[in-house]
Amino acid sequence: MATTTSAPTSTHGPSEGANARLLEAIEANNLDAVREAISDGADVRLARKRITLVVHIDGKVNAESAFGEGAMTLAIRSANFGIVEAVLEAGEDDYDYGLRGPKFLGECFVTREEIH
Repeated sequence: MATTTSAPTSTHGPSEGANARLLEAIEANNLDAVREAISDGADVRLARKRITLVVHIDGKVNAESAFGEGAMTLAIRSANFGIVEAVLEAGEDDYDYGLRGPKFLGECFVTREEIH
């Protein structure tokens, strides 16, 4: 039996809890919570989701983890200009280095009015 889990996480460091809250806030499309996580020390460049695959075979357990989307990828997917702006202002650059390759932020948003 194989089990796949996906949980907001980050690389190890003092802001790990804030990073997890940042990713959760972005996915919930909650700008206030995004700003709060950043204020609490979330690192927008290090915050990444982690995918873990756990396999149980003949009583043995094997688990593999891989890091996935980062804060900018999730912010762009939120289609919420305020969230994208908050992530940029917190130090992320305007490229999405997601799993499907880099994408310039300008390709995602034409004008602020189109987003609202």
